[in-house]
Amino acid sequence: MFRYLIRNLIEEPIRLLYLNLPYLGWDGLIPSEICYQITGVNQHHWDHIGYYECDSIIEGKISSKLTAIKCILWLSLVTNATKDTYVYLRYIMRRIVLDHENKLLRC
Repeated sequence: MFRYLIRNLIEEPIRLLYLNLPYLGWDGLIPSEICYQITGVNQHHWDHIGYYECDSIIEGKISSKLTAIKCILWLSLVTNATKDTYVYLRYIMRRIVLDHENKLLRC
């Protein structure tokens, strides 16, 4: 289930953006044109002979981008969780200290 969510919420949108964005991606080019630009091998080769290899090259490029993005998201999540935990623990400690001081003042 978690893998399904990651695939549909993160991987697929990034894949679509990478293949279709004009400046950061491939501007909607067909796979054989992408492989031609990556490798310099004739586009005819990728259309007729190396179709599966071309898909593998494109998926490898996408996979490397996804790995970097997932690492950034993971670090962001860990950083935010750590910060929130620190703030929560600090709040609890202050409450304990203030409650203890109030009890001492009442005596």
